[in-house]
Amino acid sequence: MAKVLLTSMPALPSSPNDSRSVAPARQGRDNQRYGADGTRLVSGCVPFRCTPAGLDVLLITNRKKTHWIIPKGGWETDESAEEAAIRETYEEAGAQGTIVTKLVDRLHVGKKGQHQHHHYYALLVDQILQHFPEQEQRQRRWFPINDALETCQRDVMHEAILKLKREHTAGRL
Repeated sequence: MAKVLLTSMPALPSSPNDSRSVAPARQGRDNQRYGADGTRLVSGCVPFRCTPAGLDVLLITNRKKTHWIIPKGGWETDESAEEAAIRETYEEAGAQGTIVTKLVDRLHVGKKGQHQHHHYYALLVDQILQHFPEQEQRQRRWFPINDALETCQRDVMHEAILKLKREHTAGRL
């Protein structure tokens, strides 16, 4: 799949050391997209890289810094699911790359009991930025794929990482 161009947000930095001011992360739910039944639509990525030792996954902490998760957030009305996933990965993890496949597309009941429809994609990372919107709110770290599976326990996120591992093992990435 080709690199998805972001047309609904300011230009992203062109290099990891780009010193331009970082655009703030989108906040609020005024532009949030919902399904016909009121289900919140969520999009995110499993950022990964291939190394001689195997597959690594970039995890981030939640804002409370108590759990390791993958970047995700609300899919907004002025973007596609892929654009939302790339935007969230930039805002929360400071990573850029190319979406190579869809990993998860399913209904999920959130931690507060709300119904959500999650869309997760595999993002082959080609840049890690030093400056990104949520760098003060989160930590990020590369994990070997098996460690990422042990560390990220939220069910739909774990499912996405497991699907990435299966796709890689099958030679489809």
